[in-house]
Amino acid sequence: MPRWSRKWTTLMAITALLICGSFYRYRRSGSYGDLQYLDSDELVLDLGGPIQRLYPEPAPKITIIAIWNPGPTQPLYLPNFFASVAANPMLDVLFVKDDRHEVGCEERLAPGIDNVREICLSSEEYWGLHADFLCERWGGCTELQRETVVSKMYERRWGDRVHAYFRPFRHAVFRKWLNPDTPIWGVCDMDTFLGNFERNFPWDEAEKYDLLFPSTPMDHEDVLLYIPGHLGFYKNSEHLTQEFMKFPQVRTLDGFMQQQWMDSGAPDEGEWSNWAFVHTDLTFLRFPGLVIGQYHLSMPGAGTFSVDNAGYWVHMNRLLDPANGLMRAALAYALREHARRPRKALFSGNGEERAVVLREGAYDGFVWFPRHYTVDLLIPSELITGDWWQTKKFVIRRERGGPVVYRTEPMYGDDWCALPPEAYTHESPTWIGSPMLAHDALYNHFQAEKYSDWWKNPGLPAKALSRHEVLYVNKDVGAWVWDDRGRIVFNSTKDAA
Repeated sequence: MPRWSRKWTTLMAITALLICGSFYRYRRSGSYGDLQYLDSDELVLDLGGPIQRLYPEPAPKITIIAIWNPGPTQPLYLPNFFASVAANPMLDVLFVKDDRHEVGCEERLAPGIDNVREICLSSEEYWGLHADFLCERWGGCTELQRETVVSKMYERRWGDRVHAYFRPFRHAVFRKWLNPDTPIWGVCDMDTFLGNFERNFPWDEAEKYDLLFPSTPMDHEDVLLYIPGHLGFYKNSEHLTQEFMKFPQVRTLDGFMQQQWMDSGAPDEGEWSNWAFVHTDLTFLRFPGLVIGQYHLSMPGAGTFSVDNAGYWVHMNRLLDPANGLMRAALAYALREHARRPRKALFSGNGEERAVVLREGAYDGFVWFPRHYTVDLLIPSELITGDWWQTKKFVIRRERGGPVVYRTEPMYGDDWCALPPEAYTHESPTWIGSPMLAHDALYNHFQAEKYSDWWKNPGLPAKALSRHEVLYVNKDVGAWVWDDRGRIVFNSTKDAA
């Protein structure tokens, strides 16, 4: 072989090694085995397979970033939370496990669910990612400064019961796992059951706003405005990060170390909501989506439904009679059929809206955080109706720094899940004045249920619901599950033991 050919071959071999070396970085064993934990703009080269990134491609419509602290036991609600996520394949859930209690987090909690990505982090890694984010925003930290920031986070972490201290920054803290083209990211608690997102998320309006958050379908004259910690959504944008980074306690290194830290106990609904509405120019959309009724029904794939017209509550008890299997089967069929209806535009041409003024610290109703963080509004009298459950209600800021409006929309027949009479009564349909109506909701939060005595019985089955099963809850009494043939397969009440 000629001399020049040997030199060329050697040069090419060295070049190839350098290229491979630029991709091959340290490896870490975790929920994704040999996937390296790299920055989102770095590729992962598995020499035995194709090039991969740490986030899904193409970009999901929404990535929900949920944070979990594994413990020796798992709560009742977790299997059904995952079942409700699986029933919404357009969602991507990044399930971040912070091993705060040092019990290990490598075991997968949602095996076989394609749209749940689990990552396992030690607390050192978890808080290190937060410190790196802040240091980057501050223009850099020395090694000693970074250690001081991490130490301060460790000192404060036990007050962050609901992982809310840095909630508006999750998209940036965990950006290596978030596709940069994902338009919307969200946060959620796991004591929730997600309904039918295809029908109930405001897809046609969502990308117009910096913040989107659901509320109950009911408003009183004085509306407390806050971003619920159990489910909320954010635009994946630098502007949103900049606006929240103006918050004094995170704006600078000195502010983070020296200023009084968040003390509300619910900083996502207290301090951060106050900051977003009063001190930033962020646009937002508050829309109805949370179950509020005493009686609610959930079925993976069909949705979650709140029975709110109180005159029919007494009929719900008939569903529990062992002899009424046909009623229960009819109800399961009705829920599944409702889910097949096409999605409608969020706003119609018949809505009404009026400008409102946001007030800070003036709300005099019940609050669970210091009152000076409250932000509220008074509904214009012409938009107040006696049949509150017959209209949809919204609070909107369309332009950055612009006015805020309160909007109502009529509830049309196909907005409801109308339950057929055979699903709750033996009476002839001619004797029924109007059908039993249920709100088709975005999600249920087991806030009241998990503090009830019946929840300890246990209140939910250990096995997740299948797509052929209905979960029925009477918040005061208990929970039942039946299949699509009307057979009760779970009963939480004590007399069922």
